[in-house]
Amino acid sequence: DGVLLGSYKFGGMLDWDADVDLHIHTEDFHRLEEVVQHRVKRDGHHLRKHVNNQSWLLQANDHNYLLIELNKRKEHWDSDRTWQVPIEGRLFPAMEDAHINLSTWYGLSFFRHRLRHVPEWEEEHRPMFCATPY
Repeated sequence: DGVLLGSYKFGGMLDWDADVDLHIHTEDFHRLEEVVQHRVKRDGHHLRKHVNNQSWLLQANDHNYLLIELNKRKEHWDSDRTWQVPIEGRLFPAMEDAHINLSTWYGLSFFRHRLRHVPEWEEEHRPMFCATPY
């Protein structure tokens, strides 16, 4: 999501976006808990549900700051219906109408220049280790 936001805002990646966002279709999202979670634990990694219940966070371990966010999304990826978005001088495929998806996921203010603020209660009770100074 950060790369897509950055491509619209700056034509490049967001410097502060330190995670990888993968979209998991709604129909497959339950498999993260039923199948993937057990495999991740067996392999010595850490998978936990985000407080919003719409994503899982995959980390190398429970103290690791780098993560892969597995987001529940209802949009289907259709490789025949993609847009090309500029990222650092190159064009990359994105889902059709990506700007509509961005405004749905982040609200209409996604073009404003601001860092994501992680509320203190979220960082304290469900640490994501990605809080930004405010």
